[in-house]
Amino acid sequence: MIGRALRRRATGVMTRIYDPIAAASLRELRVKDQIIGLAGAAPRRILVLGCGRGWLAIELALAYPDAEVVGLDADDIVLEGARANAHRAGVELTLVRGLAQNPPAEVGADGSFDLIASSLLFHHLTRAEKLEAFERVRALLAPGKVLALADFGAPHGLAMRAAFVGVQLAHGFDDTADNVRGRYPDLLRRGGLTSVRSIGRWRSFLGTVELLAASAGA
Repeated sequence: MIGRALRRRATGVMTRIYDPIAAASLRELRVKDQIIGLAGAAPRRILVLGCGRGWLAIELALAYPDAEVVGLDADDIVLEGARANAHRAGVELTLVRGLAQNPPAEVGADGSFDLIASSLLFHHLTRAEKLEAFERVRALLAPGKVLALADFGAPHGLAMRAAFVGVQLAHGFDDTADNVRGRYPDLLRRGGLTSVRSIGRWRSFLGTVELLAASAGA
């Protein structure tokens, strides 16, 4: 019981600290504007993978108040934070506990999505998990609609490569090798997605951040 209480407190502190740091230093505000632009004129349903405390899901809900915005995350404590943040922002989110590579059936129960978005999630996953997640995205996206994936990409140069070592030490050199080598476009295609393109690349204090878009096909 004590261990769970300590974990809840530590998780709450870390996620409260992470959001403003990421927004300011990992180019998430720039990425957010680009993702909103990829959603189209009037998306009906939007899914955010690895939604964390909900910052991106909330921004999408504010931009598209008529859309249903679903946030998926593996951590109950983090989802509690997302629920509280959504309440403070005056928006309604559908929050679901689950994994990007194995989302629960309820995520797709009401139909496909017009946009699926993710920010700084996929470097946490193994290559096999990434491929599973991209296959699930392909199944959940409406035909012709877009996955917007922001994560660390191939470094701009030696300085960005050196900056990314900290991420690799934290999350493992094997799981982050695809980021360093710029393999996400190939993995997206192997997952069944098409029209893969880079929307933008930005330097950050932890390395190069890249936004990729891919479609579910016609």
